[in-house]
Amino acid sequence: MIEFKKNLNIKLCETLSGHWYKVGSKYYPSATTILTAYPMSEHLIKWTAEQGWDEAQKIKSDAGLRGSRIHDAIEHLISGTELIRDGFAINSTSSYSLNEWAMISQFVEWYKEVNPEVLGTEVMLFSKKHGFAGKTDLICKINGLLTIVDYKSSAYAQPYFPLQFGAYAAALEEMTDLKVEQTAMLQLGYKYKGVYKRRFVVYPDWRADFQAFLKVRDVWRFDNGVDKDFVPPILDLPDTLKL
Repeated sequence: MIEFKKNLNIKLCETLSGHWYKVGSKYYPSATTILTAYPMSEHLIKWTAEQGWDEAQKIKSDAGLRGSRIHDAIEHLISGTELIRDGFAINSTSSYSLNEWAMISQFVEWYKEVNPEVLGTEVMLFSKKHGFAGKTDLICKINGLLTIVDYKSSAYAQPYFPLQFGAYAAALEEMTDLKVEQTAMLQLGYKYKGVYKRRFVVYPDWRADFQAFLKVRDVWRFDNGVDKDFVPPILDLPDTLKL
């Protein structure tokens, strides 16, 4: 188990302007929101142009929902839940799609092969020192090495992914007495000859990745006019509605 220096309530805010977390009375942008300032890859530029902006946004939104279902399924698998292919998906009224089930199956094969020592899943982290927050998928030991693992259901690995993982590693070290030795990506959406193949990529030099993240953070702050006292537009929505 992970022991934090302080027991803090980290809460994801309801906002339409990126992802923000509230810790105490302070607001922190997510690492992924900050990384929207990272230059778009040539592949992504070409793909967006081919699809058209509106269609590209719809595809990304659908992919995000699929990724959420896969993440939820993995968390329940780690906790000991047995999933049923034709049963209801976790937090859903529908069953898993073929693509989703294939990716989840790849995770199970990876887990049995690597046999990680799980320390935490879906762990919310933040850095008061550097001004960001986020949620890491898996904190574990692999062959005795403390590792932060992030699952990706996308077909392509974006160049900014290691920066995201490095940010989580830095936040974990700030919040605990742990020393992260490596970060890693478990890509479940990678296809080879029409079949999903998992790619497990380890990034041993995560501190250099984090330094690059901080440079992108500075650009994001400049672009968005954000300082340390910035308060994002938080939605205050009721739990029920009635005319």
